[in-house]
Amino acid sequence: MNILRNLTILLILALLVACAATKPAKVRKEKVAEKSKGIIEDLDPLTFTDDDFVIEVTPSEVSGLQKARADTGVARAGKDTTGLKTVVKVPGYRIQIAALEDQGKAMEIQKEAMLKFTEDVYLIFDSPYYKIRVGNCVTRREAEELQKKAVRLGFLDAWIIRTMVEKRE
Repeated sequence: MNILRNLTILLILALLVACAATKPAKVRKEKVAEKSKGIIEDLDPLTFTDDDFVIEVTPSEVSGLQKARADTGVARAGKDTTGLKTVVKVPGYRIQIAALEDQGKAMEIQKEAMLKFTEDVYLIFDSPYYKIRVGNCVTRREAEELQKKAVRLGFLDAWIIRTMVEKRE
């Protein structure tokens, strides 16, 4: 009995040693160096624009668009919600008032912000966070004023974010 147990243990150890004795992978440094040549270090994603096409909207479709905006999480509390104006995306600033993982709490803060601000309020999902941002500031000075307003309205953790913003013309 003792001999059989010892042979079984010896056989298992031999299998473990045989499986562990594989050749280490060879790293080819020249291929890694070739791949890193394609990296553009001075790339600024804010310079990209995806505005390659324009969709014409008739006045009868405006109410449908407003409903679609609400469904996508972009809520607007601005003054011009029915007029048709050209919207251009330009580099600018927004004020981020919260970043939460809980969608329900983020939507509550978004509703509160819509009641307190006259500027546009955005709910953006950037995994794993729901970010609530306010405004479309073209200059840094505008953003600083809006940040001060956000702090006065009770959003003490408000900070300025550089992003693409909507400019109505």
